[in-house]
Amino acid sequence: MILNTKTRIVAMVIATAMIATPVFAETATENFNNIPNNLIYEGRMLSASGEKLQGEYVARFSFWNNADFTASSLLDSGLINPDALGFSHWEEIIPLQFNDLGHFSVILGESKDFSTLQFGGFKYLQVEIKKASEPDSEYQLIDINGDNGADTNDRKLIASVPYAIHSYNSQNSINAKNAEGSK
Repeated sequence: MILNTKTRIVAMVIATAMIATPVFAETATENFNNIPNNLIYEGRMLSASGEKLQGEYVARFSFWNNADFTASSLLDSGLINPDALGFSHWEEIIPLQFNDLGHFSVILGESKDFSTLQFGGFKYLQVEIKKASEPDSEYQLIDINGDNGADTNDRKLIASVPYAIHSYNSQNSINAKNAEGSK
């Protein structure tokens, strides 16, 4: 189900928490093993009247290789269609805890590991919410443009942060230096 007027999103922010530590040639492997394999997702959800949501809510997060949500992405029951085009077969359901202003923060990958997920291929995040007591068929898509799925840009692109790119480039430099030294 696509987000309707019962709920409106005032601000959604996504930040990666894949923080790389400084890398030195002799400890590169050890340092990369210490990098958290999680994403932090933060946002603010308010009712259509601008009030904090009341009650217990859960969010379902899933990764896809395309930005477009279609009806075939879900089964009639509201579950994600495991055969849907572009589905990564990773999803995680997390209870939401709102502060007084409606802000929340969750850590993806804590209860359902995604270390084997290839982010180069599955880099779009789909977010859906529902009241915890409602059936899966009541999930509402958080459409990043707020147009109820009218366009083809319904999921949030996960992009690299500059520090992660620098870390990747540093590792490639170390690998090149090590390969050069083995000649």
